[in-house]
Amino acid sequence: MTKEDQPLDRRKTKFYLAPMVRYSKLAFRKLVRLYDVDCCYTPMIYAKNFLESEHCRSSEFSTTPGIFVSRLKAMNISILPDDRPLIVQFASDDPFVFGSAAELVYKYATGVDLNCGCPKSDVRAKGFGSFLLNRPELLADMVRQCRARIHDPDFTVIFLLFFSSRMCKTCDDDLPDLFENTRTVSSGKDYRSMQKGRNGFHAEKAGVSHLTVHGRTPSMRCEPVDYDAIRIVKESVSVPVIANGDVTQRSQALEIAETTGVDGVMAANGLLYNPALFAGYEYTPASCIRDF
Repeated sequence: MTKEDQPLDRRKTKFYLAPMVRYSKLAFRKLVRLYDVDCCYTPMIYAKNFLESEHCRSSEFSTTPGIFVSRLKAMNISILPDDRPLIVQFASDDPFVFGSAAELVYKYATGVDLNCGCPKSDVRAKGFGSFLLNRPELLADMVRQCRARIHDPDFTVIFLLFFSSRMCKTCDDDLPDLFENTRTVSSGKDYRSMQKGRNGFHAEKAGVSHLTVHGRTPSMRCEPVDYDAIRIVKESVSVPVIANGDVTQRSQALEIAETTGVDGVMAANGLLYNPALFAGYEYTPASCIRDF
């Protein structure tokens, strides 16, 4: 077991726990925060159910402020980590519902994420996840609705999307008009020569504050992550970008950040196998097991 010697306060790249159904709940979030995870996501929550059902709200969303010993509170020292920063991920195709659900969690979270990347057939069949990439104007409307309901510039609104450099090699009509520079790439043009990606988000103008990019298209579920595509997105937008996909070691995460220029790196399965990976541990340390 090794731990890389790089203090958190000297590290520019932020580390994220990805949204995972059943797994990225409060207990696991509290654990990974002890091992250099800077920001956590909740599992995906269906916004309509969350809005309409108290049972759904109580079972699907839980968080906690830090718990203080009275003598330590004055020094702002917590004996139980605060579950912040926290991003609540919603699945929705309705601007009003998404905005209303975001309003419900506003006091308890740092921000919300609209899932427009999930490739699972059951999610797509409901019009959620990566299906939303076919409806760029709806995506922008959902962000605007959220911003109209929550007048707080510090409240984060994030999109999680799938994107591959293959999309840059298709003709213009093959790719939904999600990015501003839709006419900068012609059929067959090498995406590596692009100074700007063809996808500077309409949603960025609508108020998205971060983008999380999984470097695959929805159909590339088992293929290697396309880090060139992530770099293209980073170069095309002004908001912070988080890279997602196949991260299993801290050194790998830092290399991805250096290669793509992203502001943060996200892990899912890698943290399930080793919750301490972002702290530089090659294998799960005994202390991590005790902490859980």
